[in-house]
Amino acid sequence: RLQGDWSSDVCSSDLIPSEIEPSSETVTVQILNEGYYDPDIVVIKVGTSVIWENTQRTPYGILSDSDQEENFSSGGLRRKLGAKENPTFEYTFTKTGRFTYGPDLSGAAMVAKGRGVIFVVE
Repeated sequence: RLQGDWSSDVCSSDLIPSEIEPSSETVTVQILNEGYYDPDIVVIKVGTSVIWENTQRTPYGILSDSDQEENFSSGGLRRKLGAKENPTFEYTFTKTGRFTYGPDLSGAAMVAKGRGVIFVVE
């Protein structure tokens, strides 16, 4: 879980963490309490999808940072009344690169602290 100064974390680096093997299968990222992500660093191959699953009752969502070649936004992922399944958002990455994201708080009076990064490789 990332905490502290975002700029000093590994996620601000352009270097792919060597201990993470690139996945060609869909990766699920759970949105945790206070909007943290697990895992917060994902390495995938081009054409692979990431699913964000909100495990909280708070309608946390994700929003890519601006000025990137891949742009994605889930809006608020709100669990429907009586639903047993957690709400999800899926995005398939089609370009190589490093794509950062944070919480989508549009229209919500809440604070979320999480930051995440997706590395997409050939």
